[in-house]
Order: sequence, then structure tokens, then C-alpha cells
Amino acid sequence: PSSALKGLIFSMAVTKTVRTAYATTVTAHITIDVRDAAGVVVIPAGTLVHVPLGTPDETGRFGSEPGATVWLTLADGTGLTLKVSVQGADGSSGLVGRRKKSGRLGKLLRGLGEAGAALGQEFKGTRGAAQALEEALPDRTEDGNTVAEVKAGTRFRLLVR
Repeated sequence: PSSALKGLIFSMAVTKTVRTAYATTVTAHITIDVRDAAGVVVIPAGTLVHVPLGTPDETGRFGSEPGATVWLTLADGTGLTLKVSVQGADGSSGLVGRRKKSGRLGKLLRGLGEAGAALGQEFKGTRGAAQALEEALPDRTEDGNTVAEVKAGTRFRLLVR
């Protein structure tokens, strides 16, 4: 039962890089076996957990409501939901991300179709021009949200409430 897990801390790592300016759910895996007070493994390392995150702030940190609900599937197929607090590896609230540009050069060039393909060939090996185009992209969406990225492997903790 989830009440038996109250107070436990799960060490986590993000499984896939996420770049967004909006609230999202990330999938992460437990990096160290979760043990109860008797030392029995109650959730093994590698278990996937789906963690809802809020919109990133000005610094690129994704917040999470205290008592947010995460869900996971145990090895025996049992589903489990838990109320948790998300803490960055630095111990502060939320998941640490980095501010990013709102798009990638490749995406921009693909959007231009044939002209983009020609530009891509032109800039191939010309890092300065490609970098200038990348830097010209905004780091906010039209509605003012900060674009942030959390890389695969980013570590954080879940504290079960």
C-alpha cells in the first residue's frame, strides 16, 4: 500500500530529453532500489515513474505542486499512484532545466522546404552562420512562456507524502 511508502525518498533520472514551455509529464526511472524500514526492496531500481511538472520559470526550473500525483507500474504489473514532492538534485523544489531557444536550426530549415534544404547544404561546415541563425531564435513562446529543456539522465528525487 502507498501509505507504507510515506516518507521514503526515491532517487530518479529522466529517461528522455524534454524541451517545452508548458506543463508536461516526464518519464523517469528509479536509480536505486527503494527499501522499507526493514531493508526489504519495495520498488526496484529501473521502475518507470511518470512525473507531472508545471510550466518552467524564468530560470528554466520546472515546478511541481507539493503533493503532486505520480504513477508507476511495478514489476508484477501492479499500478501505483503516489503523492510526492519533486526535488532537484540540489535539494530545492522542482526539476532543474535550462533555458533554451524555442526551436532548432534543423527544424527551422525543414520548415522552409526546398529553400531550407539548400540553406542547410550551404551552412554545412559553416558553423558561424548556422550558429547565428540558432541564436536569432527566441527563448520564449509568443505567449511569454520560457522555453526550457531537461536532459535525459538529469537526476532528481521524489519525496513520498
